[in-house]
Amino acid sequence: MRYVTRALCGFPILVLASFYATWVAGRLALGHWPRSSLDDPKNIEGGLMWLYDVTLVLVFIGVPLFCLALLVLALVCFFRKPDGWKIRLMELAGALVLFVGLMLFSHWDPQSVVEWYFD
Repeated sequence: MRYVTRALCGFPILVLASFYATWVAGRLALGHWPRSSLDDPKNIEGGLMWLYDVTLVLVFIGVPLFCLALLVLALVCFFRKPDGWKIRLMELAGALVLFVGLMLFSHWDPQSVVEWYFD
């Protein structure tokens, strides 16, 4: 359980990194930074554009699984109280804070990377 809660802490960072990795892959393929409404990531040809599909899976499959795992593990910690349950609960809270941070950063989106991805 220790490794699962720690992996959950890394998931929001992985999602954000995948958005930016797709954006950089678009830059390498196009020769200029991708622009919203003009450079659709699914239509860009390039050797690294498989990152688009990875990001898609992380967002549409990974995020619901992440939320479900947070809920299930929090309930296990509360009701079963395994060894180190307080630490696991703090790690889950940290993962939730990082996820909320991901959502807030995606809303702010200073380079419009998330907007470009979903546009």
